[in-house]
Amino acid sequence: MTRSLFVPVLLTAVGLVASFVALPGHAQVFVPPRAYTLSDASVAGQIDLATLDGRFTIELGPGCGDIVSGINVEFLPGSGGVAGIKLVGSDQVCNVLIDQRLSDTPCAQIDGVCDVSEES
Repeated sequence: MTRSLFVPVLLTAVGLVASFVALPGHAQVFVPPRAYTLSDASVAGQIDLATLDGRFTIELGPGCGDIVSGINVEFLPGSGGVAGIKLVGSDQVCNVLIDQRLSDTPCAQIDGVCDVSEES
């Protein structure tokens, strides 16, 4: 008999929930939560991150030139306020510093998944 399991894992960086999905044969695949980037109208050049858990200001680390405002990303857990984001489908991780929570307002979603195309 083949069973699939969904086991939530708390991500301490911003309190997001990711999951490990058990596949047939007992292999596990990490499924990072989706998020998206936004411009911060109050600070020129600032990029914010919208997640299911709220909206945060972030500072991009070196080598993050592909991360711009208005794109869907995958959020990767970290600790001490440091995390990773990457373009959906990419293997290149951009390290970010999560500065502060701007609001508890969750990201706009399609079927429970953050999607920038739904942002108004």
